[in-house]
Amino acid sequence: MTDETPAPAPLSETPPTRQRRLRLRRQEPIDDPGRAARELFGGRLVYDSGYTRHDDTWETITLRQMARSLPASLRKTVALAWSADRAAVLVVFGAELAEGIAGAFGLLAANSAMVELFAAGPTPDRVRASFPALLAIGLAAILGQIFAGISTIAAGRLEPKVERAADEELLRCTIRVELQHMESPEFAKLLDAARSGCDSARAMLGHAVGITGAVISLIAAGGVLTVLHPVLLPMLLLIVVPHAYGTLATSRRGYASRRAWRDNERMLDQISWYLTSQHAGQELRVHAAGDHLIDKFSALSDDSEREQVRLARATAATNWVAAAASGLATGATYVVLGWLLLTSRVPLATAGTAVLAIRSGSSGLRNVVQQAARLFAETLWFDDFRTACTEAEQHATPSGGLPVPGAPAVIDVRDVTFTYPDKATPALDKVNVTIPRGSVVALVGENGSGKSTLAKVIAAVYAPDSGAVTWDGVDVRDLDRDDVYAHVGLVTQEFVRFPFTSGYNIRIGRLPTARGTDGPQAPTDLPTYDNDPVFHHAIATANADTLLPDLPQGWNTLASRSFAGGVQLSGGQWQKLALARGVYRQAALLILDEPTAALDPAAEIAAYDKVRVLADAGHTVVLISHRMASTRRADQIVVLDRGRVVESGTWDELMALDGAFRRMFDIQARELQIPSPTTPPDGTSSCTPGPEVPDARRGARPVPTPRADAEPVSEAAGGLVPPTDPAEDLS
Repeated sequence: MTDETPAPAPLSETPPTRQRRLRLRRQEPIDDPGRAARELFGGRLVYDSGYTRHDDTWETITLRQMARSLPASLRKTVALAWSADRAAVLVVFGAELAEGIAGAFGLLAANSAMVELFAAGPTPDRVRASFPALLAIGLAAILGQIFAGISTIAAGRLEPKVERAADEELLRCTIRVELQHMESPEFAKLLDAARSGCDSARAMLGHAVGITGAVISLIAAGGVLTVLHPVLLPMLLLIVVPHAYGTLATSRRGYASRRAWRDNERMLDQISWYLTSQHAGQELRVHAAGDHLIDKFSALSDDSEREQVRLARATAATNWVAAAASGLATGATYVVLGWLLLTSRVPLATAGTAVLAIRSGSSGLRNVVQQAARLFAETLWFDDFRTACTEAEQHATPSGGLPVPGAPAVIDVRDVTFTYPDKATPALDKVNVTIPRGSVVALVGENGSGKSTLAKVIAAVYAPDSGAVTWDGVDVRDLDRDDVYAHVGLVTQEFVRFPFTSGYNIRIGRLPTARGTDGPQAPTDLPTYDNDPVFHHAIATANADTLLPDLPQGWNTLASRSFAGGVQLSGGQWQKLALARGVYRQAALLILDEPTAALDPAAEIAAYDKVRVLADAGHTVVLISHRMASTRRADQIVVLDRGRVVESGTWDELMALDGAFRRMFDIQARELQIPSPTTPPDGTSSCTPGPEVPDARRGARPVPTPRADAEPVSEAAGGLVPPTDPAEDLS
């Protein structure tokens, strides 16, 4: 094919081919994503999540399998509801039972009324004779509606309790899961499905109530038919079974179609979002890409419309077949009724009542099938919810252990090796680092060298595969984990931008540990920050007080433009909030992972000055940075390469060594045109000596010597504010 020869037109941009028409006739989903999908997304757009884990199960379920699973599904639903509100469960069941009895009573009353109306004698006399039965029919209908209302009220009280109980159980289990397991892809997919399971808990209750009412109604109708004549009961099943198969087949076909084409809808949603969003508006207009994307949107929409037409035809065909089979069964039922009438086995009034009972029973049985199919689907997700909770408990953060008496004087990393579950090579390989209290230890290295991983191991977020991290000689795995975390503050590289108020984004770093301790404020009051010296110290240290002019409601301004009254903060402003959050924690060990990446140069220099002051006040700081010049004030610099410590020492020592650290600095210095420090022939650096860092392994005092030019530690200088709780005193 030459360049001048046009390529064959794709399916998504041409009328249906003969192959497509054959697929439509065979009622198979159209599985070609089309040229637009291939060009934009490389094919179908399928989420790699837990929401698709039951697709195959639902597409292959049979009526027999669904019937077998129904008792177990009902038991799970009843057990869940019983644990939430026993009284409401009893009310719902009692009301549904009473409604079914009222329906049966109404059918029997209808039979009595027809007996009187079809009896011999003058019409006025027959009507008067049937009047009590007619009153009974009306009373049964009224009672049925009253009991239905009672059931609705009780279910409305029960459903939110069930949903809340499921939500809280999943949240409380998940928040305690070890981060290593939390980050595994399989558990992430299970959590996706479990979130749907929380919604399913409420839906299951609604379907179970519907099944209960339908079954009771079916039993009542079947009992009436049995009383009228036993041969009528199997005729009821003959009418309903084709409808049941048709309902299940239609549901399965619809689900298969939605599964095959939900990614098509995702593509349409993606294109639509970018065409209408502010985020992409600038590029789409300057690059004139809008019209092109609209054309792709139209092509994908054509495919979606054809699939919907195919599904409608297939559904109609299935309904026609089911209706024909059910019609034959209905005709056979009426033939049997006619035979019973002709042979005087049942009177005319009984035959009329049988017609009403058959209609009521067939409606109830169809409702049972529909509700059971929905309950089956919801039960699959609810089982994932239970599995996730069980797995979360198995991988929960250990509770108990030795108490942490106070801020550790020495944190020692000894021969630590750590490998991620999906990696073959270790992220850390026999790493040794000693961190005295009150020091700034900088971790540097290329991307993927293990800096962030080492910080997580030091903070006890990850547990090493071998080796140990000790706090004052005690392995952190033997310490109470909650006590350990109480002494740790994190400012991660990808810090969380909570859609909360700006003040709460800071205060979330140090919240009350006991539930219900939010203070005596009235429900309508906004939080106040005037009487919180730690808060003001944190914002001053992070230079976050410069945000106030951009916060219309002060620190109670919502930090999200997605909601009314919220503001959009820049990356640098968010970085200041994250730094303030870490300082507000008042932690003995502060992990700062690229804490100034979004700050301007002046703010970055000020931030590192404040980090030095925090260390001089007694905090231990682990600093991760790609900028070698920012580590000048560190007491110790640890250079990592492929998970190993290749160099360690002070700034002057590493610059004199002329190794990996010096090479990285020189590369950055050439880019920024920074004069590289010279090294005299005697091997000493011409830089100003930094503070002496004692070696804790040699028994030296594990607190760095203060610099001669250090400012006095005070609140005005950005130093440590005395904790409000004496137990948190770091001195």
